[in-house]
Amino acid sequence: MRDAYITTRDEFVEHLQSNTKLNLMVVVTRECVLRCRYCYARDPNHRPENRMIADDLLEKVISDAFDVRQRHIDFEWTGGEALLGGRPFFEKVLALQRRHSRNGKTYSNCVQTSGAIYDEELYDFLIDNKVTLSLTIDGPRDLHELNRPGRSAGAFDDILRSQKYIRARQGWCGVLCTLTKASAGRFKEIADFYADNGIPHWHTNTYICDPGKPVSEEELGLTPEEVASYFKGQFDYLLEKFSDSFGEGSLETIMKLLTGVGCGTKCSQGARCLTNFVSVDDLGNATLCPKFVGYEDFRFGNIRESAMSDLVSCDNPVLKRLIDERLAAINDCERSRCAYLSLCKGGCPYYSYLNGRDGSVARRNVLCKARYDICEHVDRRLGSYGIKTATAVSATGGDPAGADRRSSEQRRGNVHQQAGWGGVGSAREGPCA
Repeated sequence: MRDAYITTRDEFVEHLQSNTKLNLMVVVTRECVLRCRYCYARDPNHRPENRMIADDLLEKVISDAFDVRQRHIDFEWTGGEALLGGRPFFEKVLALQRRHSRNGKTYSNCVQTSGAIYDEELYDFLIDNKVTLSLTIDGPRDLHELNRPGRSAGAFDDILRSQKYIRARQGWCGVLCTLTKASAGRFKEIADFYADNGIPHWHTNTYICDPGKPVSEEELGLTPEEVASYFKGQFDYLLEKFSDSFGEGSLETIMKLLTGVGCGTKCSQGARCLTNFVSVDDLGNATLCPKFVGYEDFRFGNIRESAMSDLVSCDNPVLKRLIDERLAAINDCERSRCAYLSLCKGGCPYYSYLNGRDGSVARRNVLCKARYDICEHVDRRLGSYGIKTATAVSATGGDPAGADRRSSEQRRGNVHQQAGWGGVGSAREGPCA
């Protein structure tokens, strides 16, 4: 008899296809004004003569996007440095979107930039045309310049000027922080730096080194233990000092999911990226996201040779394999009755790949224990304030390997209490996820 608490493939595919938004990341160029040590755009195997994405390729990407099954397309323009294309590039983008928009689709645009190109006229043009802007700032000057050195003096000052100007014009400015070994133990400094510079909210990416990748910085790679220590320390500090405006995105999402007051919005907490996320590089190669650039086993195909709708289809041979492997990892978590599966949902496929580095994403996330420790810490701290959570681990305990001290029925209730299908698709998850 089927275990009702184990997600089937049909349920997983139904969950993936219920999403109504395609996140389409487009690499405008590999060129950049910084020399970020962990950036995939530094891949030496990339042909350097192709400075910018070709016009015909750009048009096909945009045109094809309006034939996918999702109702909304979120175009994210990235690099390298996406702003190197200047105003002419984005005028071209907007014109192509107006020309090819069809099938009742809606769309939006955002640019992920280093902020090192301080150009008020360009910022004004983008913001006036509803193109949102986000920056990457890894923390205080010494830390940022260690991770993301500039090609010229003054880059960090320009980044801060850009952040201030964009925030004033846009009303807010998204900030992405890449966490490296150099950041370990500096959670207070980083939070204080953001607060001092008018940055009330930021998201954190964790850098785990893959020695087999063309661009690899073992010196900056974190261990799972360092990741857990950092986020637990930052949570305590933020709770103590900034409780009225809690700023780190991953921790905020964990709190919302634990207390049932919000939905999971981070891609790594929705078990939804397959078929709903795609990254197209400046040569037309399509992968799940920029983390997989350079991995041939994870390349869906090339947009010059295939339609976008085929590249992101469940019938795409690579995606078909990834769906099966991802489901195997999620089922493993379900069998363990992990108390935090409804928050994590197996996590990011890339971190599952790193837990073996053999071309598969069927294993548990390499950060599984770290994520569990973080969730349990947040859960317990909330419990100490008398805040009731969905798991109540603050009173019962638990572990990610399945050695939970609660009864089987209690564990099933906690893992699946809000499941609309097999356990991974929380009823909280909906279109906002």
